[in-house]
Amino acid sequence: MAKTLGCLKAIFIIASISIAALSVLSAPKPILLGPPDPGAELGGQWYSGTNGAAYLLVDTTDANHGNNDFTLGNKIADKDNIADWRSQVFSLGPAAGGAEPMTFSFAYKLPGKVNAGDNIAVFFRFFDEAGTNFLGQQFIPLGFSSGDSEMSDYKTVTLTNIRALKNATGIRIPKGARAATADIWVTCNIFQPWASGDARFDDFSVTTLPAPPWISRHWPACLAVLAIIVIVPTLALWAIRGRRTV
Repeated sequence: MAKTLGCLKAIFIIASISIAALSVLSAPKPILLGPPDPGAELGGQWYSGTNGAAYLLVDTTDANHGNNDFTLGNKIADKDNIADWRSQVFSLGPAAGGAEPMTFSFAYKLPGKVNAGDNIAVFFRFFDEAGTNFLGQQFIPLGFSSGDSEMSDYKTVTLTNIRALKNATGIRIPKGARAATADIWVTCNIFQPWASGDARFDDFSVTTLPAPPWISRHWPACLAVLAIIVIVPTLALWAIRGRRTV
């Protein structure tokens, strides 16, 4: 009987260690989806444009990380003074079609005094596999709407649990369409007024947490089933040996 109990204890210990190790090994790790050149370190990787008195540049004096940042701005209130930075289209990979959640993050700094009603508009936009048909977006206004002005340090915006199924207003992507690519678009005085000087951006990031390929995204349930498979036979063996000793 003592030997049986010792064997059962050993089985329980081994099973517990195996389940704990499996849970660690199966925990998903972040995958970086894009955008290319997230901090303007490479140069020539983002599209850009200006008109009128608006301006933009790759700034080398006030980055959040690295050496450079994306700067754009306008100081004269006129609808013709516009500027924008736009990333290259990148693949959503395992997050395409809303299969996995995404996290969108970036750092920004508005060093000047922000006028009432002024906002820089940032878009995280979804497209089809060809990257040509617009399907939806997330929209983030920064400045007056976010309560920022005369910032001495960068702030980080992080949106979590984004799925490429709905846009920021909750409207679903058209039936039959599948969002498979995306880009990031930073606009000055185009969709929201802006005449408050510089706006700096750095450290853009879109990541996802896919499920391990060998266990599916329902890995906690799989681990529970594994635990049952290990424990039930052990308890049955214990009961059978207990009867034999009677």
